[in-house]
Amino acid sequence: MSKLIDIASAEIGVKEIKGDQHNERILQYGKEAGFAFMKDDEIGWCSIFLNWVAMKANLPRSKDGRAISWVNVGETVTDPQPGDVILCGKAGDIKQIYHVGLFTGYSQDKKMVFCLGGNQSDSVSISKMLASEVAGFRRIEPLSVDIIKAPIGEIKDLKKDNIVVPKPNPTPPKPVFKIADERLTPDEKGESVLELQKALKYLGFDCKPTGIYDETTATAVRMLQAKGNLRVNGKFNGQTRDYLLTLLA
Repeated sequence: MSKLIDIASAEIGVKEIKGDQHNERILQYGKEAGFAFMKDDEIGWCSIFLNWVAMKANLPRSKDGRAISWVNVGETVTDPQPGDVILCGKAGDIKQIYHVGLFTGYSQDKKMVFCLGGNQSDSVSISKMLASEVAGFRRIEPLSVDIIKAPIGEIKDLKKDNIVVPKPNPTPPKPVFKIADERLTPDEKGESVLELQKALKYLGFDCKPTGIYDETTATAVRMLQAKGNLRVNGKFNGQTRDYLLTLLA
């Protein structure tokens, strides 16, 4: 999984406090990322949050509190992958950027994009927006690539040169998970929760099999729901179960 998404998703649910009080966690984003001017949680902090996430991932960042500051960070991409930076404005126009976040996926019809970021409904959250509101994408995190295996080729010819060709490892069978046909919500415990966590971890989501539906599990479910263009609420319901089973099939 993208380091950026891994770090940012752990902050989902951090929300501004209305009035004279301010969320210390949001102020911490600004302090640790080098924005000494940030004294409250009611200023625009989407770029500040993204700078904090990039800093934690030891990746390039804009070091600027303005969303438009990300237009020259990293490289432009047209085939976004989860973890790429979304520049929100007007399609194709990077002169007026009003928001930045991390791309997590498209809707099935490609008309909507899912954005993980800060200052979205006054919190760190996954939101969906029209693709027409995306001015572009920037990649600041190298894509992880699988080791490229050279083709075995003609084994007879290779043997003539005394080259030992290792036999390919057999594909291991897919694990079987007992996904409960029931609604699961945060703070629940038991075997059903454990099986869900095992399945989420198998699919690459950050989730530890503990048998307790903790915030890490809820975050993993939110990421699953965003990937499947479902309602993102962190609760394991019927639609989420059906989508999970399609990924495990």
